[in-house]
Amino acid sequence: MTEMYWKCPECRNYYLLEVEECPFDDTCRTQGVPLESIETEAYKRCPQCRNLFLAKILQCPIDETDLTRIPIGIRTADTHQEPEEVTYVKRCNYCGAINDFDLCNCSGCGEDISDCQPITREEAESGVPTFRLVSIDEECSCLLPQGSTFLGADETLSEYLERKEYVSGKHAEILVEGNRIWIKDISKTNPITVCNKIISKNDYFELHCGDVVGLGGAIINGEYQEDAAFLRVEIEFVHR
Repeated sequence: MTEMYWKCPECRNYYLLEVEECPFDDTCRTQGVPLESIETEAYKRCPQCRNLFLAKILQCPIDETDLTRIPIGIRTADTHQEPEEVTYVKRCNYCGAINDFDLCNCSGCGEDISDCQPITREEAESGVPTFRLVSIDEECSCLLPQGSTFLGADETLSEYLERKEYVSGKHAEILVEGNRIWIKDISKTNPITVCNKIISKNDYFELHCGDVVGLGGAIINGEYQEDAAFLRVEIEFVHR
C-alpha cells in the first residue's frame, strides 16, 4: 500500500497521516498525498517512525532518533525517484554484535543497547574491530595493534604497571590477528587470570570483549588484589 504523507507548510517536513500535528510548530494535519507525488526536496527518513525530514533536522522530534547519520535521499518531481531503502541496525558497544534497530537488548550478549544509535547495515558490516585494554580503575588504557604487544612493568603500560608489585617486567604477550585476540602468560613468577581463572603458562588463551585480565593476581572475596593489575578487554569499530 502506498504511504500517504502530509506536508507542514511552516517547517516543510512530511508526516504520515497518523501524525495529526507538526511537533515543531503545532500546525494541524493537511491533506495527504502519496509518497510518489511528493514535490522535489531533499529529505531523510527516520528509520523508526518513517516520517520525512529536511537535511538540517538532526534529531527526530517524534521518537528522538539521531538523524545525523541517516543518508539524504533526493527525488525529483519529474522522475519520482524514491530514495533507496536503507536497513538500519544497532551495533552493541559491548560485544560488537549487529542487532535489529528496534531491539533494546543485544541478541549476542544481552546488554542494554537502547542508547545505541542506528547505523546502516552496510556501515555495521564494514566495521573493522580494534581492541583496547582498560584498567578496572580506569586510570589507563591502550589500543592494541595487529600482531604482538607485550605488557609489563618494562613494556606497554609500564607507567601504570610498574606500580603493581605482582606484575613482572615482561608479564604477558597479547596477540591480535584480524578480529580475534589472545593472551599468553610469559611471567616467571605470578600467574595471569582471565575472568578470575588461572590460564596455562606459555599457551595462547583467546580473549573476548568484556573479559577481565588479571596480571599477577585474582579477585578474592569480591575484591581485586591491590598489588595486581586488572585490565578489561573492550572493542571499538573503525569504518573502512
